[in-house]
Amino acid sequence: MDLRSKPPAPTRLDRAIAAVFPQYGLRRYMARRALALQGGYSGARRDRSGTQNWKPGGGSADADLLGDLAELRERSRDLVRNNPLARGAIRTNVTSVVGPGLKLKSQIDRAVLKLSDTEADAWENRAEQLFRFWCRANECDLTGVQDFDALQGLVFRAVLESGDCLAALRMRQGNGRVFETTLDVIEADRLSNPSNKADSIKLAGGVEIDDAGRPTRYHICNRHPGDAVLGSVSSEWQAYAARADDGSPLILHIFERARIGQRRGEPYLAPVVEALKQLSNYAEAELDAAVMSACFAVFVKSAAPAVLPQNSTNANTTSASDFYKDVDIQKATLVTMREGDDISTATPGRPNENFDPFFLSVCRQIGVALELPYEILIKHFTASYAAARAALLEAWRAFRARRAWLVSTFCQPSYEAVLAEAVARGLIAAPGFFGDPLVRAAWCGAAWIGPAPGQIDPVKETDAAIKKIEATLSTYSKETAAISGDDWERQFPQRRREEAMVRGAGMRGASTSQASPADPAATPPDPTPGATQGDDA
Repeated sequence: MDLRSKPPAPTRLDRAIAAVFPQYGLRRYMARRALALQGGYSGARRDRSGTQNWKPGGGSADADLLGDLAELRERSRDLVRNNPLARGAIRTNVTSVVGPGLKLKSQIDRAVLKLSDTEADAWENRAEQLFRFWCRANECDLTGVQDFDALQGLVFRAVLESGDCLAALRMRQGNGRVFETTLDVIEADRLSNPSNKADSIKLAGGVEIDDAGRPTRYHICNRHPGDAVLGSVSSEWQAYAARADDGSPLILHIFERARIGQRRGEPYLAPVVEALKQLSNYAEAELDAAVMSACFAVFVKSAAPAVLPQNSTNANTTSASDFYKDVDIQKATLVTMREGDDISTATPGRPNENFDPFFLSVCRQIGVALELPYEILIKHFTASYAAARAALLEAWRAFRARRAWLVSTFCQPSYEAVLAEAVARGLIAAPGFFGDPLVRAAWCGAAWIGPAPGQIDPVKETDAAIKKIEATLSTYSKETAAISGDDWERQFPQRRREEAMVRGAGMRGASTSQASPADPAATPPDPTPGATQGDDA
């Protein structure tokens, strides 16, 4: 039952007011009744000037997005090509989230697998070694152009610009190859309904789902719809199964799902497309006005008659004014005028002193939508250390969230597919890998190390890291990854060899006896065979 369909009963105050002032009592009760029928949210009222014409649609995630998706993609890409803010926002995300590439750190569940530390270290090291070999361009990329680190950046950039992209896991054989698993990265435009037919409940945006809403097939066109070079090639669609019979993915659909039931992703710049375009137009207009105001033109009034062109044969019938055309005002322009003419100069008032405050104000709004503090967006730090650090921390919360999403949708599934092939071909032993899903998950455990935020004040932040380690609130591996984005376990053997070389050369100032107890190189424990093997590999 809708509670709003039942009018409210008069309260004691209503009755008391009505007894003394019946007219005011009736008005009060009718107002309360109208509010009750409208609901309790002022944002839903339609009797106010600010909201009476506000009638947004109530469509599903697909209905609201898919009709506009192609236009949003095209405008997003155009902004990235031509708009400095848009291009900077995309590049800042790619550099901070992916950087030179996320590195695998195998972390199997030792308790579930019942392995000793020595056995687990050796297995993890072997898995990392095999995966590093697969990461080469000739192994991981179907086209053989990019290695896995570059593919991460390509995929993430494509998702930001276009909303989503696909990575098909294909098997390819060839001379000199160790693995058959390869990645075929597919641009979002090729994922569409066959023959561009209308969306339906089961098939929309090229994604076919079952009754539970789980993707079952992806319909991919053999060519990009905007490829003019292949205009003579007919478009054909092929349906690819989303998963194999054992449930492992065959197609990685990489996008951020923001609404329940959403099948395609929206471009990262979608909420600020109009703002970026309008701000770009405004900046161009201000630049043109500033250039024109910088041109200083001198007009000279002359009493002499105008001189006709040499090729004129009839001076009596040709007016001198016929030879005065529009003058292109540029720097150091000299214009001769006729007697009686006068001049008036415009004062454009450029540069506009209000341009910068307004521009920064819009940048702040854009930064809010993109989860980029405007200092990060425009790469301009003029505030205090505390303000700059707060901006970086706020940005890195978003970067880490996007990194975790990229790992779960692209990096980790790729690693699991490669590991499954390695186990199936006997390149690495993993008992129970194909028999028990829980055991398989234990073997596939991994962490991914990416670029670090950097340090505004290295001394303070390094001291804080040392104190956290001393208080057992953190680990060497975690602090090394946070400060430099490196793998401490791979650094440790190299650090030990360096210390041995320093001691052997009789050098002072870097020996372990003078290092802080919290220094990773200070009286280090013996490295595990797995760690040494991983460094040498």
